[in-house]
Amino acid sequence: MIVPNSIEKLTYLKYLDFSNNFFEVLPNSITRLLNLQTLNLNYCFYLKELPGNIQNLFNLRNLYLENCYSLTHMPLGLGQLTSLQVLPWFVVNKELTCGGLPELNKLNNLRGELSIRIKVLVKDATSKAKDANLKDKQHPRKLKLSWDDELGKDVAGVCEDENLMESLCPHQSLKMLNVEGYQGVRFPSWLPSLTGLVILEISNSMCQRLSLE
Repeated sequence: MIVPNSIEKLTYLKYLDFSNNFFEVLPNSITRLLNLQTLNLNYCFYLKELPGNIQNLFNLRNLYLENCYSLTHMPLGLGQLTSLQVLPWFVVNKELTCGGLPELNKLNNLRGELSIRIKVLVKDATSKAKDANLKDKQHPRKLKLSWDDELGKDVAGVCEDENLMESLCPHQSLKMLNVEGYQGVRFPSWLPSLTGLVILEISNSMCQRLSLE
């Protein structure tokens, strides 16, 4: 399926469902659909990137990205969509040309599930993770933090992973936490503060100590 640039003519469109399709990119003209509230891209397995100027979709409430595993990065400007409530998939990659963790800073209306995929060694991890401001996001019930298997880790890299994890402190109302591929030796000090946690999953990780004190 090819999405034509002329889709911008559907100026009153509020709901757009492109789920289960095989395209790799979407035309930037989609960002001229200023009334769009829901963009469903679930199960678009080959989708590599979201359109630029995505901040123009200021009415967007729901951006469904389940199983969009080929996404390489998030676009700059995503963090300006402060009305977003659904954003299940967030990819962290090189930040020279794409949006990083700070794009999450003002997205405090997010709810449901948030999955953050780390595809690159995050430098200055403490600052960038704090800028993500997860602690002020009261509504997400499930948080998944995962690291790509290909990321080689020396001692400095392991320290950055630990700093990243320590600074990605979620809100205490979180119900489910899934950690996959974490290469740090120690788990973050904030875990005991998640007093409402009912499910904790840790897989394929190097963590040697889990402290609940």
